[in-house]
Amino acid sequence: MRIAVFTENSHAGGLDTVIATLIDAWPRNETEGGENDEFVLICNRSHPGLDVIKRRLSRPVKIVAHDAPLHWEWVALFERPGIPGLVRKVISVLSRYPFFLYWLFKAKTLLAGEAADRLLVVNGGYPAGDSCRAAAVAWTWAAPGKPPCVFNFHNLAVAPRAWERWIEGIVDGLVLGGTGVFVAVSKACAASMANRPAIAGSGRVIHIHNGIAEFKPPSARPREIREGLDIPVAAPLCLMLGTYEPRKGHAFLLGAFRRVLKDRPDAFLVICGHGYPGDVKRVRALVDEMGLAENVRLEGFREDVAALIEAADILTVSSQAFESFGLTIVEAMARATPVVATNVGGIPEVIGDDEGGYCLSATDEAGFAARIVSLIKDEGLRKQMGEKGRRRFLERFTAQRMAREYASLVWRET
Repeated sequence: MRIAVFTENSHAGGLDTVIATLIDAWPRNETEGGENDEFVLICNRSHPGLDVIKRRLSRPVKIVAHDAPLHWEWVALFERPGIPGLVRKVISVLSRYPFFLYWLFKAKTLLAGEAADRLLVVNGGYPAGDSCRAAAVAWTWAAPGKPPCVFNFHNLAVAPRAWERWIEGIVDGLVLGGTGVFVAVSKACAASMANRPAIAGSGRVIHIHNGIAEFKPPSARPREIREGLDIPVAAPLCLMLGTYEPRKGHAFLLGAFRRVLKDRPDAFLVICGHGYPGDVKRVRALVDEMGLAENVRLEGFREDVAALIEAADILTVSSQAFESFGLTIVEAMARATPVVATNVGGIPEVIGDDEGGYCLSATDEAGFAARIVSLIKDEGLRKQMGEKGRRRFLERFTAQRMAREYASLVWRET
């Protein structure tokens, strides 16, 4: 069976990990005599994580990297000094649906050219990438007689603004017509589809928790990682893995870490992730403003996640909004590293009842800091929480479990 995976993205991060992991862990297709399915990945060439996906894939996959224009790329052309924000907003509003119409035909061409038997759309959120929604609609034209697509979304579904409800209702209806099932990555993420009544009322929204592969032994040892970051080997080290988007809660985390330093001035915080220059500049300004430059390291996107987690004592997840799962939490659990996180969206589903870490209110800066300090001071507690997290990972969040559940949906004949 030939399976097309269609995605659109503008940030390197967890979505890339999930795509590569899902394809690599895909089970043999028993309905086709135990053969391996073929995969083709269709993605915008401008996606900064595309090369990351290529490097992480261990099985042959055809990559179709297109240069077709995307709405957000068009709007970005007007994000420069001298152009008022209102003008950019008007341009964005007026151009969105013409772009969607364009993508109905472009997606049909891309999909028909690959002659796939099944389509799996992987979207950041909903509505998110309009090319992804267009692909779900165009699939019925590109592959007549084939089963409807499986539409996977990784972030919360957002309600349309009042003025666009009528047209968004039409688009959602079209997407529904080409989709057999919508798969969210958590119960909280699935519940957010209530913001899109046409889809929520269909009874086709389910959830499948993300999974990851067992980490291979890291290429670098904890000592080498720390030396590369100019951090003493014995110093308490907190780690944040995530993009530099404001919703990830850097201000909250830095405020909590400032409290940690009052108790443990020898502690360090490393922040790693993809970030556009403006977002990185904003976080750097916060670090300087809070007087944390000596104890905070700001890094870009790094692929040595296993080594970073192994070098850290605690993983911190400070999301303030729109966190539907929290893949880095599972990555920490796999390495038996305890987690301190906010209880936003689907994060509590991942951590469970203090199984591998703690969930606190996204406004409880003092409590967040106190949990970090308690784990820094108590090696036994760190080990206990790490072991709990490791067990939870093996029970619930393996790549094989995730791939089996997706395969059962994709292989369906109707």
